[in-house]
Amino acid sequence: MKIGIIGAGNVANAHAKAIQRVSGIDVAGVYDLDITKAQKIADFSQSKVCTTSMEVYDLVDAVIICTPNHTHFKYVVEALEHEKHILCEKPLATSNEQALEMYHRSLKSSTITALGFNYRFLPIVREIEKLILSDSLGELLWLSISFKRSSALTRKTFTWRDSAQGNSTSGAFGDLGSHLIDLLTYITKTNYELNSLKSRLATYVSHKDNQLVQVDDDARVNGRLENGTYFQINASKTSPIEENGLFIEVHGSKGELQYDSRDRSYYSLKSGLNWDIIPVEENEKNPQEQKREVPGWSSSFVSQIKAWRDRMINQESKTSTMLADFGDGVYVQSVLSQVLAETQYSLLRDKKSEGRLLKNF
Repeated sequence: MKIGIIGAGNVANAHAKAIQRVSGIDVAGVYDLDITKAQKIADFSQSKVCTTSMEVYDLVDAVIICTPNHTHFKYVVEALEHEKHILCEKPLATSNEQALEMYHRSLKSSTITALGFNYRFLPIVREIEKLILSDSLGELLWLSISFKRSSALTRKTFTWRDSAQGNSTSGAFGDLGSHLIDLLTYITKTNYELNSLKSRLATYVSHKDNQLVQVDDDARVNGRLENGTYFQINASKTSPIEENGLFIEVHGSKGELQYDSRDRSYYSLKSGLNWDIIPVEENEKNPQEQKREVPGWSSSFVSQIKAWRDRMINQESKTSTMLADFGDGVYVQSVLSQVLAETQYSLLRDKKSEGRLLKNF
């Protein structure tokens, strides 16, 4: 099966490397507005650099869309019109209207349309899902999930991620938080009580290249799931490097779980008075796994590609795979859009950071 990659940034590199570890599929064409970036991935994957997206569709059976959020709609619609299978990076769109339009178009197509929520495939997520489904933790009472990075501090150049082009979906909450929105519903098998959501979004790095940053770089959302479980989400791009990672806490009536990705190979499980250290079993060990990434990150792309391949080849039902689809993307988009719509930009200044506070009133 021939795969095309549209967009040649960092996540496209992750997909290209993952494809090399999956049998039955190969990269056939790469397209990006920046031909130099496309050439690097094409050289790595021994594929062709394409000068237009249309040229990609002529070469392939399926495409991975890794372009900026505000261009997803254009390339998804094109790919559907050419009857190509799709794996689109998250978030699906920049608005509910776009997401729904893509979803409804996908229902009229015979193609497999998947969304890049690869964190579902992390070994720790599988462990937590099993513990919850087996009732080992009892009735869920409270969950906390945080994803902390430093990219707003380390990336000094103003790009589309800092602009208003993506309707605020390229900030910390849209970029990192979309994974967390999906993970909570995935591991608990329940939805959010949308009217319970309370949020606080902030922009601490307010300028880059003398341009005003128009998205958040730190987001905190609290609320309740439909099963009555309370939760807290924190997505940050302004954390010190030593604090970077994925952090999960689950509190149930029978026990508690704590995970800190900086520990890399284990999580803590409490039953009664005692804490047990439980090793996390990796699906596939990758010796090239970068320490700055969450353990299992690169392998999660491999597992996602395998699940996508299997659905394309075997037309497997959604219930047989962890792979997210456009329906999942629409739901996450609805939660994301509600938080962003209800969060008002004010001009309150933090004297230390000169950041702007985006507060939910």
